[in-house]
Amino acid sequence: GRLQKALYKQAKYAINREIRMAKKNYSEKLKKQLSSNDPTSAWNGLKTITSYKTPSHSNGDSQQLAEDLNKFYCRFEKQNPGLTPHIHSDCLTTQLSKLFPFLPLPTLSQPALKICQDDIRKVFRKQKIRKAKGPDGVSPARLKDCT
Repeated sequence: GRLQKALYKQAKYAINREIRMAKKNYSEKLKKQLSSNDPTSAWNGLKTITSYKTPSHSNGDSQQLAEDLNKFYCRFEKQNPGLTPHIHSDCLTTQLSKLFPFLPLPTLSQPALKICQDDIRKVFRKQKIRKAKGPDGVSPARLKDCT
């Protein structure tokens, strides 16, 4: 009876002491993360404190994502069919004189705007994946997956 009660108290005290030490160590670790000059470490500390879990996304549906992005951006052309740019085999050329009649015509020093697929790929590859989503709701990480 008494021996078991004494052993119980001793075990309870030891467990509570270990829990207090673990909490103190954890608190110090979080303080260190938040006070460091490393924003990534600070954000990780905040995520830990708030138990934030990033939503997982599958990389397997890149083709579907590309189709969804294409559909999203093509809606602008569908609303104004007369403004659809002329398409060459490898580049998309915008005829500025039709789109913006108030602008001067391109000269030799000012060629027509050309947007190539390779240029788009380069821009997508350079995306910083830790940045926030744009106004269209697409994250830079998803754009980078499209390359």
